[in-house]
Amino acid sequence: MKEPKISNFRTLLEVVDTKSFTKAAQNLRTTTVTVMNQMNKLEDYFMVKIFERDFRGVTLTNEGRQVVNVARKILEILNSPSIVASPKTQTRGQVRIAANEVPGEHILPCLISNFKTMNPYIEFSMKILNEFLSLEMLENKRVDLISIQLTREFLRKRIQGLDSLEIARDRLFVISAPSHELSSKESIDIKELIRYPLILGEKSSDLNLMVEDLFGSYGIDPRKLDVKLRLGKSTAIVTGVSQGLGVSVVPGIVAIKAERAGLIKTIHLGASHDEVPIFVIKRREKDNQALDRFWEYISHVTEKFRGNLPCILRLMV
Repeated sequence: MKEPKISNFRTLLEVVDTKSFTKAAQNLRTTTVTVMNQMNKLEDYFMVKIFERDFRGVTLTNEGRQVVNVARKILEILNSPSIVASPKTQTRGQVRIAANEVPGEHILPCLISNFKTMNPYIEFSMKILNEFLSLEMLENKRVDLISIQLTREFLRKRIQGLDSLEIARDRLFVISAPSHELSSKESIDIKELIRYPLILGEKSSDLNLMVEDLFGSYGIDPRKLDVKLRLGKSTAIVTGVSQGLGVSVVPGIVAIKAERAGLIKTIHLGASHDEVPIFVIKRREKDNQALDRFWEYISHVTEKFRGNLPCILRLMV
């Protein structure tokens, strides 16, 4: 889904202050219809109802208050002197990125979109690769920055000579078709899953390695799992699960989005190893001003949101 414009957040705060679409439109020198359209876009993006409307005006819903908090933090970050540069001194350059599926498709686009609002002359390119290839490309200087879900201990040791920053923490969920017998469960013990046909990622994929490590941490040999189908991406796995071909374990960012679309049901894992930290990583030399500026922005955003980035918050609101 396309990221909302920063002006939509400013309009939201004006509506909150005036408690009226019409008064907000007057203050912003636009039309009431434009204001309403902008609020509709925010509601579609966050997938919640932001306002209750009656003859007295508009009032925030509980979910709307959370969206307003997100909007205030985003605008505070974008208005920070360390982020905003005057047009005459704006940095120019390119940032080459490699990332695995979840950060590359669900987190970085949001960060890049907001960053480019204030830094339009910095260009980005991104490849979606597994964590091993991403690290290799960074070490060989074929990319400037990588973002990966870092769950394997030997990979943590491999990045010790690099700059790294944890930007978010995801969680693995079991997913089933809405009509599946598991769909009525709130949580499930991972050992129960061995009784069900599974849809997993391709053997070399990051997701499959994470899931195999998860089973292995509970003494379950991954080779004994009843794997009915292997697919390349989390979105393909969701489709297979929604069609009743099996159950699966996928990142929460993917699972919650699919559940809200009515495709699947999510079930919490009763496991202590289900958290998935997401990192950005770069080499330590400072020879790319565009990269340094983007890194500063990510650090600022991560500190401000304490790992609950807007891209993730919109799924949790």
